[in-house]
Amino acid sequence: MISTASFVCAKFQKTSATTRLRSYRIPTASDLDPTILEAALATSAAPTYFSDVAIGGTRLVDGALGANNPTQEVEEEASDLWCEETGNLQPLVKCFISVGTGHPGIRSVSDRGLKHLLETLQKEATETESTSEKFLARWRDHVEKGRCFRFNVHHGLENVGLAEFAQEESIRTAAFTYLQKRGTIGEVKTCVDNLRMKEYEPTAEFTRRLKEQTLPQLGQGPPVTSSRATSSEISELISQGNMRLKLPPDCVARDDLVKAHQNFSKALEYLKNDPSTSPKQVSRLCQKLMETSIRRSMVARDIDERKRHADQSSEYAEKALDNARKCEDDCMVSQAEFMLACVGAWRVYVTARMSRVEPSGHPKREGAEVLLEQRLEELRRFPHLDMDLYEAQARKYLGYLGLK
Repeated sequence: MISTASFVCAKFQKTSATTRLRSYRIPTASDLDPTILEAALATSAAPTYFSDVAIGGTRLVDGALGANNPTQEVEEEASDLWCEETGNLQPLVKCFISVGTGHPGIRSVSDRGLKHLLETLQKEATETESTSEKFLARWRDHVEKGRCFRFNVHHGLENVGLAEFAQEESIRTAAFTYLQKRGTIGEVKTCVDNLRMKEYEPTAEFTRRLKEQTLPQLGQGPPVTSSRATSSEISELISQGNMRLKLPPDCVARDDLVKAHQNFSKALEYLKNDPSTSPKQVSRLCQKLMETSIRRSMVARDIDERKRHADQSSEYAEKALDNARKCEDDCMVSQAEFMLACVGAWRVYVTARMSRVEPSGHPKREGAEVLLEQRLEELRRFPHLDMDLYEAQARKYLGYLGLK
């Protein structure tokens, strides 16, 4: 996977101007080239609590003193990267999420704090919400379409001071209460659904500009693509694929099937590179790829494409069966054998159409019929299976063979 481009804000101690410390380079900016540690220290260097941080001879302090709500910084950075000439950022943004640190109440500071620091923090606490309101107003079209979100605990953090780390329980309780509110639950669900389903692939121009303007840090080389992923990342890929397959048949577009195939293929690649992966996981995912491929075959625009996807579906079905056998699970083996028989029936139908003959007259039709009925009968040995589903599927594929 490609590492995520990110930046944090800090302030120049001498001038109080806000700067961005990036994990990448852009040609139009003169970066300080910090390490991750230096950037983390600088953006957290609240005066009277932590010392200022020197990067390349320049002293920096906490970015929250100038950009406690950095939504405008994000907008400006994204515009510089993706639409410098037009500045028309909003059409390029699929989802914009802002997460706050609690609704003001003015946060307390230590009695040791300087008077001007107290005044600064009071001003920042007020301006943070003002910035939020302006941000939501600018992005109101995205807000109305469920593509822009501001999450911020409304009550319970007003009296938690900047240095009061011991109030972890209060922070957790306030956050939990906020997340349990019906309105918040609905917003979070909408946000998650939005992130799962991209409407458009990036345009070639968008991708080109991103590659041209986003350069790797000096001495680090190009971004590294990993062949490993966490279990949650793999689950997310599978979930995205499943969501596309579960759409009503009349709502599933060819692009949905292509993206589902990409999701499942990537997940399978990651699983194969993980030594802890079980044959059962591989078998289940190969079944997903088999289902996706056969559906792509069914909606293909020409007969050659239809055959290619049908053959691919057969390959996945065989891999699913091979891995099911490794599990020594008789039920899983029988399910995989049944699916392979369904694919076989579909391939007879496709080859018959390519030969311009009726499927019922194809020489392999009878063998496909007998095998499918045999595999269906074998599934009856397992009382926990919903045979109505399997019988309906068998009728569907027997129908392709010209049988009722």
